[in-house]
Amino acid sequence: MEELRRSLADLKCNLRFDGWRILYGGMRYAFISRELFMRITKELMRVLGPSLKSVVLQFTALSCFAEVSHMISGGTPPEDAIEEYANFIGAAGWGPTRIISADFEKPEVVVRMYNSGIASWFRDNVESLENVFPFYECAWWGYGWTGVVKAAIEGMGAEAPPLTYRETECLARGGNYCEWVITQGEDAGLSQMKSTIPRELFSYEGVRAVISGNIAPGNPEESIKRFLDRLEAREDGSVGIGGERLFLGPSILFSIAYYMLPIERFGDMIYAVYRRAHNEYGRYLSWQGEKYGAEGVLNFFLASASSMGWGKMDAWVEDSEFKFLIHQSLHGEDVGAYRKLRGLEPQPACINIGYIVEGILNYFAEQEGKPPFSVREEKCVAKGDEHCEFTLQAL
Repeated sequence: MEELRRSLADLKCNLRFDGWRILYGGMRYAFISRELFMRITKELMRVLGPSLKSVVLQFTALSCFAEVSHMISGGTPPEDAIEEYANFIGAAGWGPTRIISADFEKPEVVVRMYNSGIASWFRDNVESLENVFPFYECAWWGYGWTGVVKAAIEGMGAEAPPLTYRETECLARGGNYCEWVITQGEDAGLSQMKSTIPRELFSYEGVRAVISGNIAPGNPEESIKRFLDRLEAREDGSVGIGGERLFLGPSILFSIAYYMLPIERFGDMIYAVYRRAHNEYGRYLSWQGEKYGAEGVLNFFLASASSMGWGKMDAWVEDSEFKFLIHQSLHGEDVGAYRKLRGLEPQPACINIGYIVEGILNYFAEQEGKPPFSVREEKCVAKGDEHCEFTLQAL
């Protein structure tokens, strides 16, 4: 616990801010509620099945490779990088992580994660996991650690062979922890992903060079630091505030892996998945804070999301319609840069935040016997607008 608390304190000290954006090691990051992340994950698994691994989860090999490469270019010795990254992801809330053994010449690296935020959620929330999701394994970090080890080997000046992972124990399947062995083998997807994802996305400066953000209102540094002051490491190895467990991840995990790539592969049908997951999270927040009413829950969500690095959010009522906007939107800037770099037509990218607000308002509309609301995104940074703007109108 003391080591985790020290790592969390170090992490807080090394975060930087540009407006409402949270930066670490040359990349943009954001905090996300575990409950939201896992609701999205479960819905994607339910619809995509085993293809979730190739469409979404292989991306973690590339993002982890970029994260560790930034650490090494920032001065961390390559041989120490995997230990430093293990400490980082523990402090980031995913689960305390240990390097059990590391042989970079062979190569073979054994990594163990305790109380994994992902695996423990499936253990506690999905009955008969092997029947519901027979293809389940903790591939998020299996793939991710292949990228980590590749970055370390290349940082030493050697050429990394194709790497794969083997999961030897899993908390979600009844084990005491999650453990992966990273070895030479069939490429775990890094090469294929690397050829399709613009490298500029793995650098905050690279994204800003493509998408120029506006100046956001408010006092972002004070708000974000107030949020960080409340963030604590807990006895079970999780990180969070109150009863909420939180994860810190690179923005591209949420905007590209969990949003853009499934849309590219499966088209508009995937929006129904996102709507269901985000609506249900909005209802979950409303159920938790029902005594505060719609305005109280909504204000809590917008203020929290702003302080967690998703962009500054504000709301108001105009001509019987409910409106809100996002300055420096994480989804808008990342997706806008992705589509521009790939020569694709611009399109709005922040509707998932709108779905959460829709879920909050509709929870209380149902309680009061009123018509439901429907959200539409009218402006988006990803299309070249100054900010992202939404309207929610009663049907």
